[in-house]
Amino acid sequence: MAITATSSRLLGEMLVKEALITPEVLDLALARVKTSGELLGEALVAMGAVGANDVLRVVAMQHSLPYLSRDELPSTLPGVKNLSLKYLRQYGVCPLSVEGSALTVATSDPLNPVITDDLRQVTGMQIKLVVSPLDAITEALERAYEGAATPLQRIVEGMEDDRVVTSQQVPIGGTTTQTAQNTTSVVGTQSVEYRDAGVILTVTPRIGEKGTVALDVKQEVNDIGAAEPPTGSRRIIKREAETSVVLINNQTLVLGGLIRERTSIEDRGIPLLKDIPILGYLFGAKVRTLNKTELVIVITPRVIGTPLDAARVTDDILRSNPEAAASMRLSPRPPSTAPRPLVPPTPAPQ
Repeated sequence: MAITATSSRLLGEMLVKEALITPEVLDLALARVKTSGELLGEALVAMGAVGANDVLRVVAMQHSLPYLSRDELPSTLPGVKNLSLKYLRQYGVCPLSVEGSALTVATSDPLNPVITDDLRQVTGMQIKLVVSPLDAITEALERAYEGAATPLQRIVEGMEDDRVVTSQQVPIGGTTTQTAQNTTSVVGTQSVEYRDAGVILTVTPRIGEKGTVALDVKQEVNDIGAAEPPTGSRRIIKREAETSVVLINNQTLVLGGLIRERTSIEDRGIPLLKDIPILGYLFGAKVRTLNKTELVIVITPRVIGTPLDAARVTDDILRSNPEAAASMRLSPRPPSTAPRPLVPPTPAPQ
């Protein structure tokens, strides 16, 4: 049991009030704390006066925190991004529920600020604490992550977003600030920012226990539009679609739906003659063109468990894509660390 800081006297009085110890035992424990440097709860447990779980339950009462026993912890735990099983074991916590931007976790060390601060930084969420014994938390983690009832409850450690960007940077004119120089001139300063115009694909994968893969896919297409007065900056036409799917290993997913229609009118004909009023129709024509395009994305997830699997998948990709194979052959290689072979000296000519 790890309790980093608490008021010994108040904790002792609450234990006496709950009839878990007697005042005489409290006095003996306080005297032991002064000489041993232990916390009051640790001293009482070492003396055999009270159980560790009872002390933890009273600590939760002291700080107005909920307390859950072993049987009260849920059998199904939510998967939270960046919270791997290794991380949860290290801090002795387990996620209980997610409500909006708030994450509720069970911990056996509710007074340790390091745990709360690190969880808030890693998840980017508000943290709510529930107190529970460490052995109960460990058992809940093993039950939920090692023998998950559903494949998606077991989240692969260290999963991050994969982002593919095929675009160009387009300058967008911002605000103009005018500055007076002496009394006769005004100098204007215009800020410019660059925006991505093209295709942006963001994929967040989560691998289940039986080879299933959950994908959060976000497609974004930004097109360059007409110039906007007064800055003359190009308008950015944005189209976006998001979806979540569950696939099995090596199953192909086809995503579409981002359709664009563009109409253009081109004035063709004999120069100069086509501009003559009325008679110009005999020497020119207006061509109306309708272009319709649809973005289709094909995704095939492959679960790689060993370096041998990674090499096999790489070979399959290179065999099916000659351009990728050629790029691999032409790519620079790191210098070899193997010892250089000994070359016998060339005999001098006679």
